[in-house]
Amino acid sequence: MSCDSISRISRTEADRGMSMVELLVALTIASAFLSGVYMTFIQIIRAHDAAEARREAIRNARVALDQVADDFKQLDAVISQLVGIDIVLPFGDGLDNDGDGMIDEEVVDGLNNDFTPDSPAPLNSDRHAQIDDDLFERPLFVNRFDLGDADVDEDVLFGRDLVTLRILPSVPTPEVITKTVRYFIGEFDNQDNVLLRQTEIFRESQEPLFGVAPLAFGVLSFDLLYWDPNAAPESQGWVTTWNSNEAHVFNPPQLSLPASVYLRLAMTADTRPEELTANGQPVDTIVAWTMVNIEQTINDGNFPRPTL
Repeated sequence: MSCDSISRISRTEADRGMSMVELLVALTIASAFLSGVYMTFIQIIRAHDAAEARREAIRNARVALDQVADDFKQLDAVISQLVGIDIVLPFGDGLDNDGDGMIDEEVVDGLNNDFTPDSPAPLNSDRHAQIDDDLFERPLFVNRFDLGDADVDEDVLFGRDLVTLRILPSVPTPEVITKTVRYFIGEFDNQDNVLLRQTEIFRESQEPLFGVAPLAFGVLSFDLLYWDPNAAPESQGWVTTWNSNEAHVFNPPQLSLPASVYLRLAMTADTRPEELTANGQPVDTIVAWTMVNIEQTINDGNFPRPTL
């Protein structure tokens, strides 16, 4: 074999070896690039799933709150009754929602119960509007905490409140003498954490009609507060329970229904299956709330109002 032949073979083998090295380098670079693309894609999917879970939770919460509010609006201050029971669980969502660096969950009561050395002074937390130097939105409530003020019910324990409404139609018929509606969190179709609406309709000379319907799934907390209209204006505030059946309390001129009801739902917005979010462990939630006025109570002459 000639020297030229040997030289050509050596160059061919060298060229082939360099191509393999280049291929390995290219594969390594491509692998790193594709790995980054894959991780980015996974993050996008997770972010999309989390956003969709929050949107779905918000939709479900609003529908449920609208239904509950509609029933409260049917209450008649003279003939209707309301019984609200406060049930507090020993844990919340396990997150620092108020940003004070601690998991110091409080009960939902319309008060600021988690003062810390870093908490703002009460005057700074109060958010009642000052219209000018001498006039405030509600003079008797200036410097008093209320729902929506800083540190008030922002980082809370879950509640499983139960409320029962006894609604009497203004003109009873044989088909509906009275209707009782009860709201609570329970089990439905083998699923826990369901907000249920239980109804019982009493009819003339017939068996009562009884039914249970789910309003929302994934409900971790259901809380209600009631504005007590029977205290002096400067002492009025939210209470956590109500019982219109306590005749010794609600003798006239006492009003047997609250002036307003605060309804609050905490819904799971966690993309993990519920069985993987054990009670007391951190879980992503959304909170939705609404306020319902009992118009007949507010318009009653026995409802004391603050004066300017």
